Amino acid sequence: MSFNFNDLNLSGVEISSAPAMLKPGRYVVQITSAHTKQTRNGGTAVELAMTDVKGMGSLRAWVNVFVPSSTVATRIGREQLKALLTHGGHPTPDNPKEISSIEGLKVGASVGSDKYTNDNGEERTGSKLKGFFDPSEIDPNIEKKVGASNGTTTDSSTKQEDKIPF
Repeated sequence: MSFNFNDLNLSGVEISSAPAMLKPGRYVVQITSAHTKQTRNGGTAVELAMTDVKGMGSLRAWVNVFVPSSTVATRIGREQLKALLTHGGHPTPDNPKEISSIEGLKVGASVGSDKYTNDNGEERTGSKLKGFFDPSEIDPNIEKKVGASNGTTTDSSTKQEDKIPF
């Protein structure tokens, strides 16, 4: 069976709207997708899609993990990735193995303003990921992802407080 656009009928199809882009600020986000992508300069980046847990919007970001022309850019990107893994409660942040293990992590994300020129040469202002932080800075009761390797939770509510003996 072939497709003919002239015969397309969308009368029973629901409208799908894109979520709002996160404005500059600090949010708790959940990583909804993560995959590696080859960059134009022959490097590798982790492409992340994340959504604010309160439904305020979403953001897409690219974290360089290998930049062949710059050891500094490679180091900075890997530091950002480790911050995501550590603050998101990944069970093995030093050796995450599967890229899919990043999906579902909840982490604090700092979003800033970003000026760019679009394809039509017009200057626009958007949002850009500035870094990751511990989500408990915003919500001390945040539940992070369940650890993939041992089934334990890595949320802040499992921390035991020291008892003062008086």
